[in-house]
Amino acid sequence: MNDINTTIADLHLEIKVHTDIEECKTLWNLFSPNNTIFDLWYLRNVFYEIYHIPPHFITAYKDNVPVGMLPLWFDKEMNRYEWYGCCWFEGNTFFVKDQRYVDILLRLAPRPIFLNAIRLDSSYDTMVSELIVDDEPENIQSLTQFQSMDDYLAQLTKKHRYNLKSSYESLCEYEPKVYFDTDSTIEHYNTLKDLNKQCFDGVNKPKSLLLEEGVEELFFQISRKNEFYSSKFIIIEIHNKIVAIDLILQYKNQYYALIGGYDRRYRDISNFLLYREITDAIVNKCALIDVMQADCGWKHKYVTQVPVKKVELM
Repeated sequence: MNDINTTIADLHLEIKVHTDIEECKTLWNLFSPNNTIFDLWYLRNVFYEIYHIPPHFITAYKDNVPVGMLPLWFDKEMNRYEWYGCCWFEGNTFFVKDQRYVDILLRLAPRPIFLNAIRLDSSYDTMVSELIVDDEPENIQSLTQFQSMDDYLAQLTKKHRYNLKSSYESLCEYEPKVYFDTDSTIEHYNTLKDLNKQCFDGVNKPKSLLLEEGVEELFFQISRKNEFYSSKFIIIEIHNKIVAIDLILQYKNQYYALIGGYDRRYRDISNFLLYREITDAIVNKCALIDVMQADCGWKHKYVTQVPVKKVELM
């Protein structure tokens, strides 16, 4: 700690911790590039409004000007500090004006701490901090080079192209009904929760996030109409029964398959859903589709994996 204090003094920094929500909002909007949906204060703050966990923003000042910030909160259930808004968020970035501040902020951060899905762009030094290690990759596919689903399929390996098309065509034999709905209803939530539990049972896969307390209200807050992004549900029915549903958010020209579930009795349903979502994203001229970090054993076959980092300290 003495070395860190010396470094702070040498760089003429002052460190403050902010817990007032309005001060934290101002600081967030000062630093956030708003490049992705995860950068939005609006979306992050939805979690604060539901769970009322106070922010813990460690902020570095130089000449009374904020030059770096680590936006945290303390998750009592997990007994650790996490990114503000919880570890559900991906696409996290360090809010710093100078890379040297990253290591300082991390060493000053309280313990235990878990910071997941950190994107470091090419401007970062590989040794920006020895506290940063590899995390599970994110699954994000650029779509700018594709004019159609055929274009997208053509760039896959022969095996993966065959499997995705075969899965799609196999499920088409059930004559599924596919539609989109922009209304957020309790029926959608209950269906999403029931099907998501099949995919994340807490035994073979992590426990479904939709089983946690307060998630119903969170679901409606995220999916309600707002000025920042649009939301809709992609729904697949077979024999008048919903067998798959995904909550889709579109921000700028980015397509996020945020959370969903499907009836695992239909072996090809996950690939069918991905096929339709990529098709929809291309039709809507989206620059990318983000199908979230959890690979589930198959996403890497069809979308590009983007390296990300994490910090996990006890």
